[in-house]
Amino acid sequence: MEPDWRELSERLMRMTMRQLRKVGGRWFSGMMGGASAKGEYVQTMVGQMRYWWLSCVEEGGRERVGNVLKTIIEIEEVANG
Repeated sequence: MEPDWRELSERLMRMTMRQLRKVGGRWFSGMMGGASAKGEYVQTMVGQMRYWWLSCVEEGGRERVGNVLKTIIEIEEVANG
């Protein structure tokens, strides 16, 4: 089932930049295109995940999105103790 991109964007906006950079460094290295503001960072991440989900099915894009979501959950769990 396709992720709710709006909900994911809102969820990412609730994270700190430090947390976002952990996700970005692990899954989006070299793809951030100089994004520095939080909104740009989140928009770039969600846009890239949508691309993987819709266009890279044969190359494992959906699995990669699933792995990113797992990383986000792990970071949220650590933050929430």
